[in-house]
Amino acid sequence: MQKNNFAAICIQAYFRGILGREKARLYKIYVMSTKLQQFWRNQRARYFLNLCMWYSRRYWAAVKIQRQMRRFLAIKHSGIYFGELLLLRTIKFKTILWKLQHQTSGVVARFNRNENSISNIINYVSYQIAYKQNYELAKEILAGQRDIGDDDTTATTSTHVEVEGKIIEKKKKKERKPEQPLLIFLKAIVHFLTTPEKKVELKNLLKPTVLLDPKAESFHYFYDIYFNRYALIHYNNTSGNINKAVCDYVLYSKRHEALNNLKQVHESLVNAREAKQWIEVDDPEDEESGLTYWWCQATNETTHVGMPCPDDAQIEHVESMIAVITDDIRERRRAATKIQSCFRGISSRDQSAGETFKLLVKQKLFVERITIAVEAKLKHEAQEKVMAKQQKAWEKHNKKLIGNKLEPISLVKYKRLIDCKKRGVDYNSEDYSSSDEDSTEEDEDSNDEIESTSDFEPKAIEAYVFYLHLFLHNYKKARWAYENFVSQMPLGDSLQFGNLLLNFAEVEDEEEVEHGIESMESFIMKTDMGEPFYDIFDRQILQLSIRKHRYQAKNIAMSKSLLARGIFLQIVRKDYYEAHLCYQKATSLNPSNRSIQCVYNVFIDRGYGAISSPVLQRRKAKIQRLASKLEWRNKKWLERLQRQKELEKKKKDERRRQRKEKRLKEQMEMETFVKGGTTMGGTKKEVVGEEKEEEPLV
Repeated sequence: MQKNNFAAICIQAYFRGILGREKARLYKIYVMSTKLQQFWRNQRARYFLNLCMWYSRRYWAAVKIQRQMRRFLAIKHSGIYFGELLLLRTIKFKTILWKLQHQTSGVVARFNRNENSISNIINYVSYQIAYKQNYELAKEILAGQRDIGDDDTTATTSTHVEVEGKIIEKKKKKERKPEQPLLIFLKAIVHFLTTPEKKVELKNLLKPTVLLDPKAESFHYFYDIYFNRYALIHYNNTSGNINKAVCDYVLYSKRHEALNNLKQVHESLVNAREAKQWIEVDDPEDEESGLTYWWCQATNETTHVGMPCPDDAQIEHVESMIAVITDDIRERRRAATKIQSCFRGISSRDQSAGETFKLLVKQKLFVERITIAVEAKLKHEAQEKVMAKQQKAWEKHNKKLIGNKLEPISLVKYKRLIDCKKRGVDYNSEDYSSSDEDSTEEDEDSNDEIESTSDFEPKAIEAYVFYLHLFLHNYKKARWAYENFVSQMPLGDSLQFGNLLLNFAEVEDEEEVEHGIESMESFIMKTDMGEPFYDIFDRQILQLSIRKHRYQAKNIAMSKSLLARGIFLQIVRKDYYEAHLCYQKATSLNPSNRSIQCVYNVFIDRGYGAISSPVLQRRKAKIQRLASKLEWRNKKWLERLQRQKELEKKKKDERRRQRKEKRLKEQMEMETFVKGGTTMGGTKKEVVGEEKEEEPLV
């Protein structure tokens, strides 16, 4: 029995172990499946999050595009509308004109019906400012608008004043609403049109709108309907352009655009005053009073005595507006300059300014010395030409005297005869000494103290020639200087280079530009002038000339210097991006220059205009390097991950094989054990039965 129990225990333990391992295996599978589900859910959640973000970006991008398209279509519609009006087409002109007349008459009629309505007040005041230029009426209406609102409240509460008194006044103060931003904008426009010098009051007027409507977006409709439309239709009317410029400056902070428009208006007013030919005439009735009046020669109009010129008042008003806007721009520039000086440093700017000043002083000293010598040399050459001419005339005169069998005269006597003839005086030999007339030499001392230009150092000659070429832009004198000084220089490569650069200043077509580029490139290939010369030429001549013209506000001269530096950067440095910037700036400063247009056209035709900034190129190359590096890292990471997966697969297969072998081995051992136990039990039973069977025999 003990043996049977032991066998049963072993069998139970074996099967329990198998079931336990099976349960453990199933539990591992369950845990792994749970982790996979969590991982997959996270992946799907990230995917759907990215998808939602992508759709949201597309949605907002579509919304922005729709806004832009609506704005574009609105501008296009207004452009077609006013284009039809400006072209004066007979088909639509009457309808457009009728609409405008109906609109303006409707504004006036609505205001007459209800003068307390804010919308009627805004439309009527805008109409009076833009179309009628009646600023005083607009000012009165805007000043009385607040009083109208207060009168309404007092009218409603007048019956209760006797009863409630102070309580109603407190309620009125509490219930009083803030002023509308549109009315504030109109007040600011009228204030600047009438008194532009009072900048502090204008600032205080616009203070309430800083939080309500800082960009004046609510006024766009009235700006387009009244001010901009009137300026487009009546583009020659100075008042309409002034109103538009004032709106741009006061409401939308377009200072430079408003300043340019006002300058154009001022120029047109000055030209109109000159065309009328106003003359100031003294009072004929009372000359001692000193009073005068103005008389227009073109129209024969006269003013009252003591009255100023009629056109001067508007011109002075526009000049005051221009002065105010200019001061505002300068104050903002000063503030920006102060901020820049704080961040960039004043010392560096002072150092660069000091270097520029030193270079300009050094150049001035060289130029003054050579200018004196050149002028003296030219004067001496002119005197020599006159003397040679007189010598020939004297010899010819003596030949005539000899032919007439007369005694020849001296050169001094011949000069005195010519001098007396010019003055219209008879020649008298007694006025002069006989010894002087007999002499054949001049009494004038020869100017031996003239400093020769060949005695100057090459730096001084280069400074003088480049000053004529790139600072004064006197190309006639510069060409003469290049031709005369190249032979005097020990190495005239620098002057030859400047002469080739001078050829671009007076080109008339693209063929001359191509020929000039080829000649300069061949010259650079033949003569190795070195990088130090080009660095000095760029920094101390080209950039210095541009800086000097910028300080002096000479835009035309600055455009020519920019053209020369653009050619230098294009041909010598091969820096096409900086050359493109120089050409663009030169074209904007001097758009009517034929040479700049020809050089810029050749530059664009060669395909250099599409070259991007070196900074952007370096940034793009860096991004490409980072992308390639990330790609290499991802590739290596995938390879390492694949190797790890292969190793794990091999280890898993090995463990599976080992478990299988172990399981087979255990099964074989169990089978052998079970077979051994059954054989032992059968033998025992047989022995006992035999014993039981033999007992009765005994």
